[in-house]
Amino acid sequence: TFFGGSPFSAGPLPLQLSNLTALTYIMLRHLRIHAELKAFTQHLSAVSGLQHFDMAYNFLYGSIPAALVTMPALTTLALFVNYLTGSIPQLVSPLVGLILASNYLSSSFPTPPTTLASCFASSTCLTDFTGCRGFLRPSGDCGTICGGGCGEGEACAPLVEAGSEPGSIVPMECAVSIDSVPPRLMHTSAVDSTVPPRVIHTSAAVAMLLLRRSLGVTFTDWTAASLCLVSGGSMLTPHGWTGVRCDSQGHPIAIDIAATTGQFLLPAPSFPSVVSTLQALSSIALPGNSIYTEFKAFAWHLSRLTSLKHLDLSSNVLYGPIHSSLLTIPTLTSLTLSGNDLTGSIPAVGSQLLSLSLSSNYLSSSFPTPSTPLPACSAHTNCLTDVSVCNTSEAGAGNQRSASECAICGGGCAEGEVCAPNLMVMRRAQSMQSTQSTQSAMAALATLSYPMSCFTSRDSFLPVAMAPAAAAAMLALKKSLHVPFTDWLQGALCSVERGTDSTTHGWTAVTCNGEGHPTAIAINLQKLSGSFSSQVSVLTALTHISLINDRIVAEMGVLAANLPSIPNLQYLDISYNFIYGPLPTAILAKDTLTFISLASNYLSGSIPAVGSQISELHLPHNYLTGTFPSSGATFASCTCADNCLQSAVNCNAGDDALQRESGCDICSHAIGTVQPCGANGVCAPEVSPAAEPGSLLPMTCHASGGKKSKRACKKKRSVCHPLQCGAGYFCVPFVRSCKGYKCVKLWR
Repeated sequence: TFFGGSPFSAGPLPLQLSNLTALTYIMLRHLRIHAELKAFTQHLSAVSGLQHFDMAYNFLYGSIPAALVTMPALTTLALFVNYLTGSIPQLVSPLVGLILASNYLSSSFPTPPTTLASCFASSTCLTDFTGCRGFLRPSGDCGTICGGGCGEGEACAPLVEAGSEPGSIVPMECAVSIDSVPPRLMHTSAVDSTVPPRVIHTSAAVAMLLLRRSLGVTFTDWTAASLCLVSGGSMLTPHGWTGVRCDSQGHPIAIDIAATTGQFLLPAPSFPSVVSTLQALSSIALPGNSIYTEFKAFAWHLSRLTSLKHLDLSSNVLYGPIHSSLLTIPTLTSLTLSGNDLTGSIPAVGSQLLSLSLSSNYLSSSFPTPSTPLPACSAHTNCLTDVSVCNTSEAGAGNQRSASECAICGGGCAEGEVCAPNLMVMRRAQSMQSTQSTQSAMAALATLSYPMSCFTSRDSFLPVAMAPAAAAAMLALKKSLHVPFTDWLQGALCSVERGTDSTTHGWTAVTCNGEGHPTAIAINLQKLSGSFSSQVSVLTALTHISLINDRIVAEMGVLAANLPSIPNLQYLDISYNFIYGPLPTAILAKDTLTFISLASNYLSGSIPAVGSQISELHLPHNYLTGTFPSSGATFASCTCADNCLQSAVNCNAGDDALQRESGCDICSHAIGTVQPCGANGVCAPEVSPAAEPGSLLPMTCHASGGKKSKRACKKKRSVCHPLQCGAGYFCVPFVRSCKGYKCVKLWR
């Protein structure tokens, strides 16, 4: 009781409370909890022995759920001094004590089955107090809150600030209710323990892992092998992907990472372009995570989500203008950007929006007239001249910032600049977070005043023409890897580091420095084949290569033969493909390479010596054998589970017990057999068009080194047949002749 900080949004009481079989008494009084009562208590009915429940002096709002007053053992319920609305549900025995004073409850008091020993409903909006002691609110605001009422799927909620006290008169607005929000908040009746979690879809896992890296999410259970909780399933079922909900096919439908989870995202994060592949994703909630970055760059790719309905980025440190494409996403019905540092005018509001919250920013000019009225809208505590079309109760100047507060960045920034909070203050805030508990850190952050200054906008980092020699090398790479992008052209502009995708450019998936030299290549979720050309050695500024889930079917030694020649390569991720054969020694020994991920491929053989420069090495879900070699490397992270290793202690001791229990007798030979495919053969997967990277596939011996076969397949055939090849040869789908098939010698 009596938490002295600022009001905070609290997630629901967990379903696991049902495990506390002796629990009879819960008192959460004066904690400044700001939440919809129905959402906060949705799992409480699972506590079958609960007798006393007290949540007085908070910022609870919405109606009282019938499931709460009808709990079989509940005798006393205290919800006084909150902001509850609606009628009181029908009461049942054994309830004998009910205290609901100082709320906005309406209609008449329901007739209890037996006389209540103690009942108080004073200072409410009830029309009939028969059966309970009470009187009407003296302030006369019963018919004026939330404009007289909210629409279906909404709840009337108080607008609380750092100094707000429970029971004080505060503005109230219509907010999205639990009845209409995505599956991250669920009714108890919707929880089904028989709905099992499932492995996330491969393409979705790739996009989510890239999202994890781009946003700096630190949940350790965001892995391709983790099970995702299916919407409607019980949280008691073991699962991974914390904060994520999936549909029955394993596609993410909701991401909810709130400050109460302890996740504080890295400075300057952004949603990567591959987020557009998450076409089932309907809800994103990242409130209170101290996200410090320019808003347009952060959220640019969200407008490509075709199913997005709910977006909550409130209580962060997002700055700059709101880009117009976000407010006009055809499916978006609820957008919450309150509690940031957004500036500029508000773009046109799409007719599809039902709830828009822009409070506590620095937005200017007047609120644009929406094409259709907004059922729920809030824009107080800004620098707006007129917000009457948003919410008439906020139309007065007293609901906006003062002239002195709005005089940020000296009254305005020059072209190519953006008004942003000072980074040094943000670093002080993040240091505060690292030394305080989550609750106290958030309370402290709410009281900080960030000085605003003009900084170079990411929009001002305009694309540049790629250097001629680099462009020639990239075109050779396009040919050797069969890159499908049509804008890889001589003379095309290349996106510059720190720039946004809001400016037109070519060279998709490539980032350059200011001199036009490529620094990063990130081709993900495409279909590639072949190898890296020898001309990559010209790319002296290239530090990052990411080819994730590109359905590459190639021998590792052939694919990556020229990678060590890239002078400054630091980061290599070619996970989730069909890459096979042994690991080349030159890759692990390259002196500049610090990060390598080859997860979920079909690599075999022993692991060569690991260079001391490598800080992160990820080799899980392969067929590697022997023992993980000792080295001088000090790993920040090393994973090698789900291989055929005898010992993994030099990588991760915990992975010792996580090796394959079966499936290691690949190519019809027991694991550890020296050259099971002969001196000129290699063990490779048989890949069908429907095969998923990392799945169990038949593995057979193929010719090594990409050598040509003695007899080619018949032309113009899309599938192989044994009769197409001569005796002792068979078709494998990993070269481009004969529509991707080739006859190779069968090694016995």
